[in-house]
Amino acid sequence: MRNLRRRSPLNAVESAGVAARISLWIATAAFVSSGCAAREVHLDGDPSDAGSTNSNSSPDAIAPGVSVVVEDQETAIRIAVDETRIYWQSALPNSWAEARGKPYARIRSCLKSDCRSTITTYDSITFIWQGPQTHNEYFALAVGGDNVYWAQYEGDARLTIWTCPSAGCVGAPRAVVSHIGLASMAVDDTHVYWTSRDDTAILRLPLTGAGTPHAIAVNEPTPGQLVVGATHVYWIANAGQSSAAIKRAPKDGSEPAVTLAKEQNQASSLAIDEGFVYWANSYLVGTISRCPLSGCSDAPTVLIADQNRPRALVVDGTSIFWMSLVGNLGPHMTWATVMRCPVNGCSSATETWAVQTFAPTGMAMTADQNHVYWVAQGKEEPMSTGFYPQATIYRRAK
Repeated sequence: MRNLRRRSPLNAVESAGVAARISLWIATAAFVSSGCAAREVHLDGDPSDAGSTNSNSSPDAIAPGVSVVVEDQETAIRIAVDETRIYWQSALPNSWAEARGKPYARIRSCLKSDCRSTITTYDSITFIWQGPQTHNEYFALAVGGDNVYWAQYEGDARLTIWTCPSAGCVGAPRAVVSHIGLASMAVDDTHVYWTSRDDTAILRLPLTGAGTPHAIAVNEPTPGQLVVGATHVYWIANAGQSSAAIKRAPKDGSEPAVTLAKEQNQASSLAIDEGFVYWANSYLVGTISRCPLSGCSDAPTVLIADQNRPRALVVDGTSIFWMSLVGNLGPHMTWATVMRCPVNGCSSATETWAVQTFAPTGMAMTADQNHVYWVAQGKEEPMSTGFYPQATIYRRAK
């Protein structure tokens, strides 16, 4: 997690929000201490609903109607969906030496209808220890058309974007573009887009890999997450800073970049729907805000405040979903809540959807037409390397 910036004493509204989070944390801890774990949890249902195939896992999800999609996945850190499949990405332990010869970092997917028996692994190259930068670790994940895309370190600080058909690789994955700097990645039907802090630019390339990368916007300091809309690309500039901004440019770079909102404190987790761009300001008492896709004529609209480091923002035009921290359980282990509210009534109708444990690297959530999906890491392995062999993907119907 990022270091907290110095803040003035909390006002009455902020104090109330902190008190509410503390109450939720205490209630959650009490439930966990009871020893309940869940494959599908109904708090008001039959006790036989409790139970898990993983005897070592803690109760990562607590809410009515939450279902396990798949469990025992190694440190799942990113998740995506298309019409038929769920995709996720596993990461290496913090102590890379522990990973020698073990295929911890990999890209996987399964059918939504039956995940456990349909898992596909696209690239199971094992970790290679040749120095602090030479490793086969994956970074970024996106799906588009009938393909899955991911970025992988080459052996230094540069990356290659790879792709495979969603149904599985025939032979080896195909390289789309190599030796690039990359902070965030997205795809549409024709191109792959990425932000590059090394190049201080927003770039794109045809999915075929033909040609050279084309800069949509240049002189963009510390670009962070980007998302692709029907006609424009949207991204966070000055990511992680108190002076972050939300910007956009046409997909083809035919017009200069435009700032939609400025002076956003540690903006993160960008999302769009047909009318608005949304983001989280993720300091201690965080907010979720939005602007019309054309830009804010005045200040951005703050939809909800008093959220502790909101992340993993998902919107569907009707509701907003996000994760908010509750408290720490120890090194690498943190309580978080999955939250929901209507886009036009967030401040008065916020709902806690689920309570879970996760690692700081594991805040990931996505949605399709019918469900919301997210990752909970479960317990860390005994060696305290930052490796979570019991990560679980959950879902809940909207």
